[in-house]
Amino acid sequence: MRRRLRLSLVVLLALLVTAGGATPAALAGPADGRGGASAAGPDTAGSGDGAASRARRTFVSRIGTLNLPGGDFRKQKRLLDQPKRTRAALNFLQDQGVSVVALQELSTPSRKMLWRSPKWGVVSAPANSTRGRSEIGNAVAYQSRKWVRVKGDSLHLPVASRPRGLNMAVATLRRRGTGARIVVMSIHHPVKTEVNAKRVRERAKKFEIAYMNRVRRQTGYPVIIAGDTNERDAQGTYRRAGYDLGVRHVVDLITAKGVALTSSRVYVKDVYLRFTDHALVTSVVRLPR
Repeated sequence: MRRRLRLSLVVLLALLVTAGGATPAALAGPADGRGGASAAGPDTAGSGDGAASRARRTFVSRIGTLNLPGGDFRKQKRLLDQPKRTRAALNFLQDQGVSVVALQELSTPSRKMLWRSPKWGVVSAPANSTRGRSEIGNAVAYQSRKWVRVKGDSLHLPVASRPRGLNMAVATLRRRGTGARIVVMSIHHPVKTEVNAKRVRERAKKFEIAYMNRVRRQTGYPVIIAGDTNERDAQGTYRRAGYDLGVRHVVDLITAKGVALTSSRVYVKDVYLRFTDHALVTSVVRLPR
């Protein structure tokens, strides 16, 4: 009986040596859990073991879109002018882990405030219209400690019924520490009460898609289109062009090509009538390191 027991122990040890000497403790992974699967939060690096995992290592960032009504926003007496609301909105975005946001109806004073901000950078397009005493337009804002602007562009679509046409802001950004690059476009399409609004919106979507497809072919970077489409079914045109719909809430959406959009979140009660009459819409992008 003892002889059989010793033989069994010898066989077991031989099997462990063949497997590389792994022990139950080693197979279970480190005590702090870093060796196991984890749900990476906004602006965090993915983890893994071995060369194959290192090749697949990714970086996660949360992208958002927010329409900040231009000029004064007096739906509630406690709401202030747009620069103060913009500052409050950016603080909220930072608290939620949003490091890049497409902004619509950004006023000239808010744009100047962003230019002076030590925490945020901005790429803005020429104004689309005038609201009160202020010009308003599209912009892409980004946290300066996380992103560096590589290039800032604006895209102009002539529209007969609009003296200034439609102007979209386009930002090419590089992630500090990883080198990952993305191209983000902020859009704002006409409301239904404007002349030929539906036709103009369709023209704008095709125009945006053609431009971003060209950028993607030339650079290989993931491209993201985000903003206020002023229609509830705008995602169809983008999907047919091969864009992934991350999230849509009423008229605001985020869509992308070359990168998956996941873990989408919509903030309504946290932002509605505090500094906007829209929701804040966000999605996570997983970028290669």
